[in-house]
Amino acid sequence: MDKKRLVRFSSVSLALILVFIVINIGIQNRIDKMAAMAQETGSYYLNGLEYCAKGEIKEAKAQFQKSLKLSAFNPFPKSALETLADADKGIINKEYLVCFFKGMKCLENKDYPQALSEFENAIVINPAYVKAYNCIGNVYHSLKKTQDAITYYKKAIEIDPKYAKAYNNLGGEYFALKQYENAIASVEKSLQIVPNDARNYYNLGLAYSFLKKTQQAKESFLKARQIYKQKKDLTALQGVDLALKKLL
Repeated sequence: MDKKRLVRFSSVSLALILVFIVINIGIQNRIDKMAAMAQETGSYYLNGLEYCAKGEIKEAKAQFQKSLKLSAFNPFPKSALETLADADKGIINKEYLVCFFKGMKCLENKDYPQALSEFENAIVINPAYVKAYNCIGNVYHSLKKTQDAITYYKKAIEIDPKYAKAYNNLGGEYFALKQYENAIASVEKSLQIVPNDARNYYNLGLAYSFLKKTQQAKESFLKARQIYKQKKDLTALQGVDLALKKLL
C-alpha cells in the first residue's frame, strides 16, 4: 500500500471517529436534557398535588399546567387538570377534590393505607364519581393485590362504562394473571373509547406476543409506533422498536 493511500485511509478513519464522537455527544446531551425535563415536569406535578391537598386550587392548576407544557406526553398532569375542570363544572365539590388529591399525594409517596383512606373518603362524598374507584384499584395494583384491583376497576366501569383508563388498567391485571385473552378484550374496549392511545396498542402487542400470535402482535406494535412517531415521543419509540425486534 503506498504512503499517500495510507495517509488518506487514516484521515477517513479519523473523520469517521470524530463523527461518531460528535453523534454520541449529541445523543448524550439529548438524554441529559430529557432527564432534566422529566425531573422538572415531575416536580411541577408533585407541587400541584401538594397545593390541591391543601385546597389551594388556583396554585395547583398553575403547577399542573407548567408540568403539562414541559411534557405533553405525560398523562398525570393532564388527568389532574381534567379533574380540576370537573370541579369547575360542579361535577365534584372542593371537599371531594381535597380528599382525592390527598389520596394521589399519598399514592405518590407510597403511603398506601392513607391513600386508601383518602380515596374512600372521597367516595363517601361523591359515590357517583369514577376516579376514586380507579385510584383504589391503582393502590391495590401497587400492593400486588390483583383481585382487589380487578374488583375496583370493574366498579369504575360499572359507574362509567366509557372510562377508558379503567379498561386499560383491568387489562393490565389480567395480563399479570396471564389471562391474555381477557387482557386483549379489556384493552380493545379501551381503544373503542380512545382510538389513538399508543399505550393500548403496545399493550395489545405484548398480549398477542405471549399468545404466540406474531402477526397480530406486530400489527399492534406498528400501530403504536406510528402514533408515537407522530407525537415525536422518542423514548416510547425505542421501547416499541425493542419489542418488535424480540418478535423476529
